[in-house]
Amino acid sequence: MKKIIFGMLLVMTGCSVRPSQTERIVYLDEKTGNEVWQVSQGDSMSLMPYFETQGFTYDDRYAVFKSKREGDWKLFSTSIATGEVCKISDRVVDGSYSVYTTGDEVIFMERGIIYAVHVETHAERVLFDANGKIDEAAISFNALFTNDGAWMVLTGQNPDRSSSFYRLHVPSGRLEKVYSSKTGFTHPMINPVYPNLITFVPKPDKRAMYDLPKEERARGMLLNTDDGSVRPFVMSEKYYRATHETWSKDGERLYYFDKLHKSGYADPTMGWEISVVSIDKTGCDRTVHYLNNVYKLAHGIATEDQHFFVCDVDRPRNNPLYLINLTTGEAEIVCWANQTQPSLGNVQTEHVHPLFSRSGNYIAFTSDRNSPGVPQAFIVPIAKLKQKYER
Repeated sequence: MKKIIFGMLLVMTGCSVRPSQTERIVYLDEKTGNEVWQVSQGDSMSLMPYFETQGFTYDDRYAVFKSKREGDWKLFSTSIATGEVCKISDRVVDGSYSVYTTGDEVIFMERGIIYAVHVETHAERVLFDANGKIDEAAISFNALFTNDGAWMVLTGQNPDRSSSFYRLHVPSGRLEKVYSSKTGFTHPMINPVYPNLITFVPKPDKRAMYDLPKEERARGMLLNTDDGSVRPFVMSEKYYRATHETWSKDGERLYYFDKLHKSGYADPTMGWEISVVSIDKTGCDRTVHYLNNVYKLAHGIATEDQHFFVCDVDRPRNNPLYLINLTTGEAEIVCWANQTQPSLGNVQTEHVHPLFSRSGNYIAFTSDRNSPGVPQAFIVPIAKLKQKYER
């Protein structure tokens, strides 16, 4: 692996309140020759955000990752220009986080309070205190919100797995319970433009109960808060299973994977037929954008303009990142993330979970490829790769 290590010098430039240091390692991917940056170092875990969310400030000046280098999960920034790393906040991050729609703040939760912290100045403000306002015992959120930052979803869960999700209007602090389930759910996602539309994944998982109608084994449900209706939304034909949906930034389409396992579960790394699919916000106009019959594609998301899609592969130690042209259906491997997929007690350490910057010129992901068992944060600059499609 050819690499250039930036000096580990203590510097203060651009980090007004906390010491910082350059941690970036630049190397060329062994198989593609593309440049890849490892932007965190050390013997503690570091993670980029979950793939559904945003990990870059809107001006592409910083990327944000969380790290356990101080014992608890805390937030750090890395400068795209220099690789300089700064701690953003001393608060402990409970679960998910994302760059907020202001473009220069990070939103996260600590002990039921949602904070927004400015990436560069570290100025902090409270967006909402959920304590005492949610009926269930535990509070969480997935750090997704509408494009204007006005609406988001919070989840309350009890030890018996009964759960509810609540829609929060951030400017007014108005919180309303909009759905409850005795068996639970995962992945509630508010539409980024139409706050009355919320998708979620019901429990128990019935996708493999192929004798049932596809409506009864749907991967995703759609709640319309205007009339309270809940209906099957993300569905697959017999022997197929849908996974990991994400809304397009314009709120008009939902992207997901449709998977057919052709060779039986004795060989979990091969024998898959995976399509990248989208439907419109009404559940119609199903479109297949790309088909891969070798690798088990797992998590992915489209650029804001929906010209490109990035996804990882569910295959330990030998997993590439794909860049897909949604217009032409062409795809190429950007780099080999080669995550070993250890559990480590955190679901985000098991997969690469790639995401785009808002401009679409950078991809962030998590991998332990250079430090087995200790995942770190990575960035791939892809502006030059995209240009060849635009000629």
